[in-house]
Amino acid sequence: MHWLDGMDLVIVTDRSSATGNGSEICPEMIPRQLSITIFVIFMVKLASTADSCQKLAVCALDNCLPPATNFPPEADIIPLLLKKANFACVLGPTCYEHCKDCETCQYAQEQMKRLILHDPLSNICPKLEACAQSCLDDHVRDPFSCVFRERCVQYCLDNQDCPACYDIVKRVFTGYCYRAGFIEHYGKKCKVFFDELAADFVYGITV
Repeated sequence: MHWLDGMDLVIVTDRSSATGNGSEICPEMIPRQLSITIFVIFMVKLASTADSCQKLAVCALDNCLPPATNFPPEADIIPLLLKKANFACVLGPTCYEHCKDCETCQYAQEQMKRLILHDPLSNICPKLEACAQSCLDDHVRDPFSCVFRERCVQYCLDNQDCPACYDIVKRVFTGYCYRAGFIEHYGKKCKVFFDELAADFVYGITV
């Protein structure tokens, strides 16, 4: 018997000990069954991560972002969202338990901690991390605003340098969009709408 993350794969070599109909697991079937087992484990872990990230988004909406009160012009939606969102709240104690279990948020949480402690960064998102480092080097008053609203935000929202950062903001926006009734007003699905708005926003601040 071989154990894999608590799941067992029984290899039957004696026909008499096989299942009631006399069938047995042939050796050539083992790699396929092992692959299926690994796939199932992966999907379970993926679902668990997705659930944690969903809980993170709910926590952010409930505690770190005031509800929308109107329907601004499309070009103003992302700037207003970034202005209103408290990312120190999202990455900090308020939503900590959900953030640490959501892979993309955990990355952001860890990098901000390293920045504050002056520890080396991971270089997973090189442009964003270098920009964030410059925020601390310049002793800005609010590092979170510098990273997520002002100096570095294009590296987060271009979905090129740092997909992890993009994913966090997209999750928060999607929940914000649903709650605010943006689908009915703007006639667009939230995730697709965010992709369009983010692309236009980055283009507008980089040209």
